[in-house]
Amino acid sequence: MKIELSRFKIKKGKEDLADEWMEILNDRIDETVETMGREKIFIEAIFEEKINGEKYFSWFSIQNKNGEMCDTSEHEIDKVHIKYWKECIDDTVPADNQKLKLFLLNKNTKLKS
Repeated sequence: MKIELSRFKIKKGKEDLADEWMEILNDRIDETVETMGREKIFIEAIFEEKINGEKYFSWFSIQNKNGEMCDTSEHEIDKVHIKYWKECIDDTVPADNQKLKLFLLNKNTKLKS
């Protein structure tokens, strides 16, 4: 199992486009959830925060290590997702990948590999 939390900076001037991106994913939630099976993602959440007036998105996920990558998908919503990613994420700023120190899971919760 792989547990990730990573923060990505939104490009200056693309903040409204980034909001549109999240709105599309939310509006098309059934399609978005459908893609999680091939990616072997159990849980995915995206958070927004402002740091010194700059917008960032943070991705949290719990997934199987051998899932398919989003950019290899034939799902239309994944193509939309990748398009927005390329337009909105500032790849000149390295992702801030958090180091997992503790993970607790209720013993009654079932996550299949």
